[in-house]
Amino acid sequence: MSITMFVIQTQGATVTLAEGDDDMRSGLVFIEVVLSAFAISSVHAQWVQANVGCGGPVSCFAASGGNLFAGTYSSTDTNGVYLSTNNGASWVPVGKGLANHYINSLVITDGNLLAGTYGGGTFLSTNNGSSWANSGLRGWSVTCFSQLPSTLFAGTDYGGVVSSSNNGASWSYPANNGLTIPVVCLAVSGTDLFAGGAGLFLSTNAAGSWKALSPNFPDSKVQSLAVIGTAIFAGTPDSGVYRSTDNGSTWTHVNNGLPNASIVSLAVSGTNIFAGMLGGVFLSTNSGESWREVNTGLPFVATGINRLGTIGASLFAASIADGVWRRPISEMLTAVKDNPHDIPNRFELMQNYPNPFNPSTIITYQLPTSCMVSIRVFDILGREVETLVNDRQNPGVHSVNFSSTNLPSGVYLYQLQAGTYHDAKTMLLLK
Repeated sequence: MSITMFVIQTQGATVTLAEGDDDMRSGLVFIEVVLSAFAISSVHAQWVQANVGCGGPVSCFAASGGNLFAGTYSSTDTNGVYLSTNNGASWVPVGKGLANHYINSLVITDGNLLAGTYGGGTFLSTNNGSSWANSGLRGWSVTCFSQLPSTLFAGTDYGGVVSSSNNGASWSYPANNGLTIPVVCLAVSGTDLFAGGAGLFLSTNAAGSWKALSPNFPDSKVQSLAVIGTAIFAGTPDSGVYRSTDNGSTWTHVNNGLPNASIVSLAVSGTNIFAGMLGGVFLSTNSGESWREVNTGLPFVATGINRLGTIGASLFAASIADGVWRRPISEMLTAVKDNPHDIPNRFELMQNYPNPFNPSTIITYQLPTSCMVSIRVFDILGREVETLVNDRQNPGVHSVNFSSTNLPSGVYLYQLQAGTYHDAKTMLLLK
């Protein structure tokens, strides 16, 4: 009997499933993408302001269900954390119980909200910010978070990388052998953990020890890290973006089209990557080989980007001077498709993002020709749960948002079919 293998690539781990494994397959929901010939017009849009009620410069984002959180960093803002339940149209303060209002980082872990502060350690809220409790690392600045399935990691200024096995309620202190502080960004690729800051480092044993990487950067400092599949991207303060496809052993400079060398923030949606910098927001749809600006309607190009965040189907951009702005990711991809040189030469289904997800994720696929697209969701008994797309589309890269609000946690399968061609990938819903 032939066995088809499916790979779940999450932010923390990679799991391989055999198609013939009935026990594992009993938890799968099938998403079928059926294609045939057609045409549709492109849609153009621009950035819209999304910071009504949000005070102070935004330093980080996090999302859980329909709740979007923003952390701020300002001596004049005594709230620190804000909540939006309408995709950023308006915000309310939810950080008044915080003992420290300088927020460096936010993360959703096991349905709870964790804030990393400047000099005050971490604070945990189990009720969407209505109340907070200090959960350790007092006196440290917590700059970033990243997760493996059973472990949460925090990057700090003095303590290197620390870990938590109870979703940030308490912390342990690995030896950090070989790591140079401070750590300002973290990223997970498979079961490996990358740390950037004063240098670039790799741990293959959950932060127990580190290997210093020797990238060919003019300056070894790294301000942002991102992962697409097996490709790792590093944003530097002086020389733009670098990419590694061999787990950090070698790096390629991928700066074509970027006007500024200082990369402040990287954000990923499917197989697309965004870079934020002085000069605005830039998008690459080909793994960094080329970039183009997506700044239409963005007022703070000259003052620069403070943070990018991909939340559901939208990209959020924050600046110190002009607050938060939002733009649908699909519209930026449509704008890129207008260039005939960007039309794909084959059908392809990309890995969903984010993964794991709760409750929504973006499914991206590309079409080399005009065709009819149908995206349907099925339960384990083969019953249709929802039709996501049933329309005609042009050749190019397309994205659709899959919301799983009424579905239980588990492994899901989405499948692309185009005549005799088909592809399938798995994703993981964690609630």
